[in-house]
Amino acid sequence: MNEFEMTLSEKLDLLNDDSIRLYKEGVFWVAYEQDAFRLCCVKHLRPSCKYVKVVKQTVISVGFPDSVLQSVLAHFEVKERTAFYVCMSTEEEMKPQAFATWKSEVETTARAVQKVKTELPAMNSKIELSDMPSVYERLRSFRLCTATPMDCMRFVEELQEMIG
Repeated sequence: MNEFEMTLSEKLDLLNDDSIRLYKEGVFWVAYEQDAFRLCCVKHLRPSCKYVKVVKQTVISVGFPDSVLQSVLAHFEVKERTAFYVCMSTEEEMKPQAFATWKSEVETTARAVQKVKTELPAMNSKIELSDMPSVYERLRSFRLCTATPMDCMRFVEELQEMIG
């Protein structure tokens, strides 16, 4: 089985060594859990958090487009590279407590974002003129400099739904 056909469970089983692994998934390169943490320590990436039924756990990941790959690779020694997989070595020792704290913070942030999303006006209801200040506030507070292209696309979609 090649790395392109690996399941998430198999990818998670490879964690906890001195390597960072990236997997090509669609148009993005993705790292999971401890590998995502290590990448976020050297490159400003926005982690995402999702409960995955197949592995029965919350999984943290970071992803970025192919155009960013070279800038990420510049921070590490590449041990192996194919069209769908990159394995890099790192001199940084994995600190389990630091990872656990980071993961907890990511999960807390994800829950807060989900709560805000559920409090938005229903998708089918048009926003009233009196609610426009909330749209402006959302625009003003959106951190474009730290958002991924996917975050921006979702944000625009949410605003479009809000204004009908």
